[in-house]
Amino acid sequence: MNKNFKLLSKTSIVYILLTFIAFSATALFMYKEIDNYLNDEVEDRFRFIEHRAYSSLRRGKKLKVNRKFLEVKRLDKIPEKLTEPVYKDTLVYDSFHEKDSYLRIKEVVIIEKGKAFKLKMYTRLDEFLILKDAVAKVIIPVFVILAGIVVIINFALSGFFLKPFYKILEQVKTYKVGRKNQLHKVRTTTDEFIKMQSLFMGMVDRIEDDYRKLKEYTENMAHEVQTPLTVMRNKVLELMSDEELMKEKSVVVKALYDEINHLSSLGSTLNLLTKIENNEFRNSEKLNTANIIRELAVKYQELAGLKKIDFEVNIKDEHYFVIDPELFKILLDNLLRNALRYTTNEGPIRINSDENIISVSNFGKELEIDSAKLFERFVTADNGSSSIGLGLSIVKKICDLNNISIKYKYEESQHIFELKNDCRGN
Repeated sequence: MNKNFKLLSKTSIVYILLTFIAFSATALFMYKEIDNYLNDEVEDRFRFIEHRAYSSLRRGKKLKVNRKFLEVKRLDKIPEKLTEPVYKDTLVYDSFHEKDSYLRIKEVVIIEKGKAFKLKMYTRLDEFLILKDAVAKVIIPVFVILAGIVVIINFALSGFFLKPFYKILEQVKTYKVGRKNQLHKVRTTTDEFIKMQSLFMGMVDRIEDDYRKLKEYTENMAHEVQTPLTVMRNKVLELMSDEELMKEKSVVVKALYDEINHLSSLGSTLNLLTKIENNEFRNSEKLNTANIIRELAVKYQELAGLKKIDFEVNIKDEHYFVIDPELFKILLDNLLRNALRYTTNEGPIRINSDENIISVSNFGKELEIDSAKLFERFVTADNGSSSIGLGLSIVKKICDLNNISIKYKYEESQHIFELKNDCRGN
């Protein structure tokens, strides 16, 4: 699985890697320089001892030999060819300091006044090695501290430099069609952020313009189509008044009348759904639902009475939703219309509420469609029967936009819809 990283994290990792590479190269260079320095210093000591030996021999003085620093051995004969100096590093026990001590030895043959001498010179390396180890021990902590400083600086600066970016991103995230006036220009001097904001505002202008044109078109179409539909409905009513015709074609005429009514309401319903999706209902408030429920209950009690079906109401005055009042009416009206349309006379339609939940239930046959698809637009049963329309789709859209959860279940031959506010107390 691919893992995403923030830009800051990526740049921090790159900075740390580059710092590590540069630091490692610097450490190797320093280590090499320390070695060179060590060798030069040791060689200077050897040259000093060798120079004193030459001076003493040249003046015919007896060499002052300190076995800790110099051993001199006269050779029986002069070598035909002088060899290069020989160097050796060794470890000896220092009884004075009671510890092992590192020494470097240089052996060289010198000739002075016709005599050959073999000089064996010693010098201690402990102080140089201590310096070398100290540098090695310091390098890693210094790198860790430096890497930490790089990360801290990056995060600290990102809060300042990336602040306009996150503000623009938040506007992109929360933008809704028709709410351009709520957008504001983010102040920034960063060229990339200025270009991004300009592109976003240009995109918003195009979206707003396209939406306005589409809205005008759909509203005009919904309005204009009502005239021919009204004419068609009146003509069908004339046909329905003809008793002779109705005896022969009543089914056809009634079906035609129902489809005209359905087509007439479809345009208005689609237009309503578009307005809901684009959040044009903006007067959200902490709404006590009891009065609206009672108001709609009166209407549907009368309609249920015409179908000889009982309608029961049991509500609590304490229940409320955070929602536009008009949207709540549409939400509840669609649920009650759906219950009335599909109910059977096995039992009453019920609407109940307590402090947390509103439920609408009706008796009926079990669904022939998957309950997971119940809130989709124009969903049809597997047997190809007519669709359930847009009512429940509108209900689901209103719930989603107002943080209301809606659940459907089928229990004891009843279809039950439950509404619960997910942000109570806001």
